[in-house]
Amino acid sequence: MKKERFSPFLKHEERLRLAYNIRKHGFYVRLHAYEYIVGDRTRFVAIVLLEPFLGRAMVKIINNGENLNKIISSIKSIDSKINIEII
Repeated sequence: MKKERFSPFLKHEERLRLAYNIRKHGFYVRLHAYEYIVGDRTRFVAIVLLEPFLGRAMVKIINNGENLNKIISSIKSIDSKINIEII
């Protein structure tokens, strides 16, 4: 029998912590449920979609990908086993 894995992102507190962690890198973050709009104060840089029931996060890079590692490290700092897809 396969053991189910539950993502910490199922908890609202952990999703708020992700927003805080991304903000610590100097980004603007707007959070709505499992969606994050990330900006650098002049433009949008990424959209992050969490799917904790599937153990997946999708990161859509809007401008250049120079900030991608900061966003990914923020996600992985809370759920190191989550699968991250860059779209």
